[in-house]
Amino acid sequence: MAEAEDRAQSPCAVGEVHTEFDYRLQFLGIDVAATIEPAPGLPPTPSHIKSIRGILIESEVPAIIAAPWSNTATTRRVAKDVGAMVLVLPTMLPEG
Repeated sequence: MAEAEDRAQSPCAVGEVHTEFDYRLQFLGIDVAATIEPAPGLPPTPSHIKSIRGILIESEVPAIIAAPWSNTATTRRVAKDVGAMVLVLPTMLPEG
C-alpha cells in the first residue's frame, strides 16, 4: 500500500493526444499536463497547440502518450518542440 501512495505523490506528468489513457495514468499516479486534441477526432487549432506547448514545457513532460492510430505529424511536432518523446501505447492487449 505504501508503494501505491508513493506513486500517487510522484510529480510526474505527461502529455497525451486523447483522453483514452486517463484512467490508467490516474491509477499509476501520473498527471496529464495537457491534451493535444481538445476532443476525439477534432484537430487542434494553432492557438490550442500554442497554449499547450507552454504548459508542456513548464511541466517538463518527458513523454506524450499516443495510441497507435494517433501518432500523427502534429503529435510528433509538439513532442519535438517541447523536448518530449512520443510513447505509443496499445489500447488493447492481444488475445491469447
